[in-house]
Amino acid sequence: MPQTIVWKHLFSNFHNLAFRPVPQQITCYQHNVSGEEIRVELNNRYDDVPLEIKSLQIAATPDLRDAVTLTFAGQKQGLVPAERTLWSDTVHFPLKAGRPFYLALIATNTKGQINSLASTLDHYLVNVISATSLLERNYFYGVDNIQVTTKQAIQTLTFFGDSLINQGLFTSALAQRLYQKAPGQITTFNAGISGNRLLRAGDSRSPWNDSFGLAGKERFMCDVLCSRPDVVLFMEGVNDLFHPGAGAPEHELPTAAALIGGISQLYHVCQRRGICFIPLTITPFKGAQNFDVLSWTPAKEKIRQAVNRYIMTLPNAFDLAEQVAMTTDPTILAPAYDCGDHLHFSPSGATKIGQFLAERLAGSLLAQNQEG
Repeated sequence: MPQTIVWKHLFSNFHNLAFRPVPQQITCYQHNVSGEEIRVELNNRYDDVPLEIKSLQIAATPDLRDAVTLTFAGQKQGLVPAERTLWSDTVHFPLKAGRPFYLALIATNTKGQINSLASTLDHYLVNVISATSLLERNYFYGVDNIQVTTKQAIQTLTFFGDSLINQGLFTSALAQRLYQKAPGQITTFNAGISGNRLLRAGDSRSPWNDSFGLAGKERFMCDVLCSRPDVVLFMEGVNDLFHPGAGAPEHELPTAAALIGGISQLYHVCQRRGICFIPLTITPFKGAQNFDVLSWTPAKEKIRQAVNRYIMTLPNAFDLAEQVAMTTDPTILAPAYDCGDHLHFSPSGATKIGQFLAERLAGSLLAQNQEG
């Protein structure tokens, strides 16, 4: 029987946060998968000392009264080596699509600081209910992948891109609606990294630079294709334009042809593997700034427009930029979608994006699932 992703979220190197492990981290997961046998992966990729797992339990209720202990090679405690990941043993724990479950983790390391973290602004698909601060709610450690053995194949939709994906706002709204329309038929995972660029690794004087990750086109194989998704929703490229001259060297600004080449590369690798590639156009960012430097320039806008024209020639493309831009000035995010920094979406705007993407995608995704 196939192993299906119940939930997955990429981790990055957040050493700049000096994040300290908590006595017990309890997370709640909303999902759309049913099954009986479950396993989880623990992430320690960005730490130079082992992560010591003292206890990891899964439960159907937040009080953990029905908790089942996850083991590692038959032991209740485990050690995730430095710069590595570790899978738990598979244990019997029934999951039902639409019903949340909880993981309770007690873990630490000899430094008393954990760099390997995931970040999110969405608290629906994953919610750290033990959090006592905003930092602990928006960042979490330990489990990065949850899989269950299912009786039949379930369609997997991957969200790939930068912070607009990683934040989880519009992707969560989209996932919720797809789960409602297709109970037990579709699952999703978030492969976004804040600050990520399609063509280059992080190269900024920002204190967050080490969390920006490898170039999107380089990490696509490991972060996406290795999980064998059926559909990839792609949204990346704005940081390739935003960063140069505003934190990153100005000469790193790519040509339109280079960005188009990177997107084309990912499209064709998906096409060869039978993966549906759904690209979204690069959204406007005029008025956004970094290090008190206005990032937008007419030259960058010319590149954005050229790349977006190419994206719209691809099958399944969606012109998100047109949807969220001011009608009187397409270089600016409309106030209804702008969180205030002129680059990222507001929670209410993201919900609208999720809604109209769900309306557009649900029919075709369900049709593919039935064909599969």
